[in-house]
Amino acid sequence: MTQPRTSWLATGAAALLIGGAGYWLGQVLPTAPRPPTTASPPAASAPAAELQPVPPPAPAPPALTAAAAPEPEPPCPPRPWAFVRLPAARRRLQVRRYVGTLGQQSITAELRWHHPDSIEARYYLRWGGPEVSLYASRTQPGQLVLRGCADCTDSLDVVEWRLSHPPGATLTGTWRHQGRPQPLALRESYAGAVRYTIETMLLRGGGLPIGDCEPAWQQRDFLMLLNPKAVPAALRPVLAPSLARRQERVWHKLEGDGKATYTDDVRLNGFGLLGYQTSIWSRAFGGTSDEGMEGHIFDLKAGKELTFASQLRPDYELPLRRLLTRHLLHDPEFDDINTGRSHSWAWQDEANKANALVPLPNPDSFGESLTLTAEGLEVTYDSFTLFGNGGRPTPVVVPYRELRPLVRPGTPLARMLQARGMW
Repeated sequence: MTQPRTSWLATGAAALLIGGAGYWLGQVLPTAPRPPTTASPPAASAPAAELQPVPPPAPAPPALTAAAAPEPEPPCPPRPWAFVRLPAARRRLQVRRYVGTLGQQSITAELRWHHPDSIEARYYLRWGGPEVSLYASRTQPGQLVLRGCADCTDSLDVVEWRLSHPPGATLTGTWRHQGRPQPLALRESYAGAVRYTIETMLLRGGGLPIGDCEPAWQQRDFLMLLNPKAVPAALRPVLAPSLARRQERVWHKLEGDGKATYTDDVRLNGFGLLGYQTSIWSRAFGGTSDEGMEGHIFDLKAGKELTFASQLRPDYELPLRRLLTRHLLHDPEFDDINTGRSHSWAWQDEANKANALVPLPNPDSFGESLTLTAEGLEVTYDSFTLFGNGGRPTPVVVPYRELRPLVRPGTPLARMLQARGMW
């Protein structure tokens, strides 16, 4: 039978009173502690005045059951791979090519933009010289101002374009360099060139159960011709790939344990040649980043990709190494290295520096490549080749007027030099 509630309360109260009385009696008349249970004789009792009450033993903690144990953090759930539409893709990259005059000199220029207020331009002289890049400085009603530098090692060497209206079929304005203005007149032209844009695809998914569960991804640019019928049929799958072919290329290069970007940049578009460069950046989860380059050059007339060796004479290697070494030792962008304030060249033999030559790029190296640009042959070296340590790839440019003696006659590169008055 269940005990009545009032009887249970009374019993508990009595127990508390008895326990309290025992406590106070213990304070007044302390008892000696219980002797130890070992075989040694008991120790002498301490005087009563020094004895303290023995505290009750601490209650044992409750045993943890399987249900009460903390549960481990759940791993990051795997994410399905999917192509994601980038916000920047809502506005297609606009690229327009122009030819015309800058004062009395013939030039070729390219303007590109996603938004009309962020136009970038670059141009080069037909007869040779460095390529100059310009960026939107400010806009005024009916006027666009672009600024850049002819020699970017000198921050005061400013080049400025003032265009009379937004980009159209023609452009007129003023070119100013070191305080000397000259008239600028351009017209849109794709003779010996192609119209193109750059489209970007992003594949995201996978990931690892670490950190903030960030997924793996690969972002890749694709050069896309807007007039694919202007090139031979053999080049169309390469320069105007279908959506299925682009997705296949992304899957083929996918590394599911990190991130990677492939960025395309057209460096030469004219005189029957199309050259572009792919900059590669990748980083595995928990690792360090790697950077590299790939160069491509296409013959728009013959409809095929060219090798760089096919455009040069058979004995080009040693003379080209001499040219590259001279630029590394004397170009202004390498002044800090050559004066010993920053790095030292890993390719130089300390015992024979005067005759040391930089090697040619290794075609199997991830960070090295050769690219034909509007200015000349651009050779990109891995940082280990130049400095013996990690770092960003380093480009070295050999202008076409220096490269010309090494160019094989009758090649597409030779035809371009002839058309530009450098043969």
